[in-house]
Order: sequence, then C-alpha cells, then structure tokens
Amino acid sequence: MNNKNLIIGSVLLATAGYLYFTKVVKKKDQLITDAEIKAKQDAEKAAKELEIERAKAKEDAESLANKNSFASKVSVIQQYLGVSADGKVGPNTNNALKLKFPEYSTITQYNVDSIIAKINANVKDASDLSAQQSATVKLQEKVAFAKRLETLTNGSYYAVLLQDVSAPAYAFDSLTNSYRFLGTYKKFYKGNQFSNRLVSRGNGEILIKDGTTRYAVDPNNFIVKSK
Repeated sequence: MNNKNLIIGSVLLATAGYLYFTKVVKKKDQLITDAEIKAKQDAEKAAKELEIERAKAKEDAESLANKNSFASKVSVIQQYLGVSADGKVGPNTNNALKLKFPEYSTITQYNVDSIIAKINANVKDASDLSAQQSATVKLQEKVAFAKRLETLTNGSYYAVLLQDVSAPAYAFDSLTNSYRFLGTYKKFYKGNQFSNRLVSRGNGEILIKDGTTRYAVDPNNFIVKSK
C-alpha cells in the first residue's frame, strides 16, 4: 500500500511538475512573442516616422519658402528675368535666360548659383551706377545753387544762415589757381546775413569773403531774402 501510494505520489508530483514546466514555458514563449510583436511595431512606427521626416525634408528642400532650395533660387532668377516666379524651369524661363545670359541654355542644379552670382553682380553695378548718377546730379544742383546765391546776393537779395556753422578757412593761391586750406576754422551763427560777400567756389560750396580769407560753407545752410 505504501509503495502504491508512493508511486501515485510520484506520478502526481511528476504530473504537477510537468504542468508547471509547461505553464512556465508557455508563459515564456508568450513573453517572447509579445516582445517580438512590440519590437516589430516599434520598428514599423520608426520607419513610418522616418519616411514622414524624409518627405518633409524633401518638401522643404523644394519649397519656395526655403531660400536655399533649387526652386527658390530659380524663382530669384525668374524675378530678375521678368517671368513668372514659380520656381519651375520651363520654356519661358529658358528663353528669357538665353536673352540675358546667352552662355546658358537652361537652369540646372549645377549652374543655378553661378547665374545668381552674375545677377547679383549686374544688380550691384546698376546700383553703383545709379548712386554715381544721383551724386552727380546732386552736386550739379548744389553748384548751380551756389552760383545763384552769389548772383542774387550781389543784387537785390541777401543770404541768411539757417544754423550755426564752423567754416574752414581758405586763401586763394594765384600760383596754382586754387584755394589753399589754412588749417583754421571760423564760427558763423544762425541768423547771420551776407550781402556782396558770397562767392561760388565751383565745387558745390559757397565761400564767405572776409578780407583775403574765404570760409567754405554748404549753400544749403542759407536761405535767400529780398533786401
């Protein structure tokens, strides 16, 4: 009887052990399966996010809003050429390009920067020329005004200073037929009046005569009034 119970106990113990082992193994297998599923899901999620990032990066790279994109650079060229600035290279753009820059037949990734460099150089040259022309016109106007001041104040008008000025002193050098700066200055004050004392220097300045010395003043510092 004892042997039988012992056998039965052994069988029960073995059975319980088997069932426990099977349960543990199944649970372990289930954990591995869940981990694999999660890892796969994470990998798919990461791949999708990467794909979205790449698509956005590509969109940004081709966007007109990105000044470094090819489309944006093409748009800059198109604005200069006077065609629709849509950032897309087409027949209208190419025809206008060849008229301005015969050395190029179309815009590519390889020449877009060099075309923009040429445009910038042209714009700078045009701007410099415009500035020079503007400065020349202003100087001519000032020279004419100074000459008119001299003429008017030698007649029935006098000039009045609009503000205080510190005027450099000059002496006329007959040997060189030019004015020599004496290294000194004289203060003239707002409201000072001048009649028969102003001489146009010819360079846009008006000279105030004071004996043998002349003091240079910008003619725009004067207003003319009738005597």
